[in-house]
Amino acid sequence: MQKLVWSITAILCIMTTSLVAQVQFNPQIGVNFTDLSVEPQDIIGIDLKTQGKAGILGGADLRFGNTFYIQPGLFVMGSKIAYSVNNDEYEITRYGAKLKGLVGLKFGDSGFRFRVMGGPSYDFQLSINGENNPFFDEDEFKKGIFNFDAGVGVDVLFLTAELGYSWALSDTFDESLFANKPRYETIYFTVGIVLGE
Repeated sequence: MQKLVWSITAILCIMTTSLVAQVQFNPQIGVNFTDLSVEPQDIIGIDLKTQGKAGILGGADLRFGNTFYIQPGLFVMGSKIAYSVNNDEYEITRYGAKLKGLVGLKFGDSGFRFRVMGGPSYDFQLSINGENNPFFDEDEFKKGIFNFDAGVGVDVLFLTAELGYSWALSDTFDESLFANKPRYETIYFTVGIVLGE
């Protein structure tokens, strides 16, 4: 039993050393388009029409590993959703931070690499800004949202680009607010640089 424990410990140490030796730091900026999975339908019958608008995001991730890699990251974002009620139009901007814990695979050589990745993420809501917004109060939004993110990326020399999709696994609003429980769906595109091995 003791030999088995020592063997597993040695393998984990070798893997960890290998991953740390192949680490990259990737600062990025980009755009996002966030909408709701379904049109919010109020319990008392008010229907809202929503549409995603362009928002911004920026942050960085780390990549540990070569062909198989682990990709934790932290991004700040401002996502916008427009909505209309009885032909009156409004807009909400949600400011937050996204913490990612993805895993992925790389294909190609050091000059050109194609990547696929996926895994969980968590959005922390920092604030909601809705000018002249009569229907939503900041307290009606959930402060934290679990998501599943998946995407593809490409690295060309020291440049990187990534296209991803984020599916919310948590409801957007308090359960009592809307009968059909809308959830966020976000498409994002980032560009940045690759620093490290």
